[in-house]
Amino acid sequence: MSDGRIEIVDLPGEVPPPSAALRARVDADGAVSLRRPLVDWAMQLGLWTVVAAAAVLVFGMRADHAALHAAALGWVLLVGGALACLLVPERGQVLASAVRMRGVLVVLPVAAAALAFGVLDGTTTSLHPANDEARALAHCLAFGLLVSIPALALGWIALRRLVPVTGALGGAALGATAGTLAAFVLHLACSTGGALHAGLGHAGGLVLGAVIGALLGRAR
Repeated sequence: MSDGRIEIVDLPGEVPPPSAALRARVDADGAVSLRRPLVDWAMQLGLWTVVAAAAVLVFGMRADHAALHAAALGWVLLVGGALACLLVPERGQVLASAVRMRGVLVVLPVAAAALAFGVLDGTTTSLHPANDEARALAHCLAFGLLVSIPALALGWIALRRLVPVTGALGGAALGATAGTLAAFVLHLACSTGGALHAGLGHAGGLVLGAVIGALLGRAR
């Protein structure tokens, strides 16, 4: 490289062939597929809708569901927006940023608590009070897990390229979003209300979902 030009020098010997382990890994990975964030988001939202609809069909809907439409729309927007933050990256990026994931973990609990406590919807009242508050809370938390775990599994498949990179943070954000879906279903199905029950039994599923997602992300 005496006059500004780069001289290419042949290396001695032959280039060794790839190892058997490397060839097996490449064959197992298969062809590289391009991400389609908007399609992934729409498909995931559709699958989560099926999960929510199945849960409502199995467990039924509270009698005054006609009065819950305003808050129900809020839950739908919350779930759809959080999924968009996780699945649709910023322009020019491949994956969602850590800032977005932290934002999901901050915004979801606040907005969900507001919806659960009835701040955004004054009709979120109890059809009948809980005779045993502890048992009612445990029932709704367990119900929430039955809804959020399938949603978390489906989301994990959609984010399989993202979770290994982001680890516990990505898993926690996805788990909290799945917990929000469960809170939405509880909003439609549970006839026991009150601030304590709605805030802990319904919105509390977000915390459980975030913990489960974080553990999965850390273990991946």
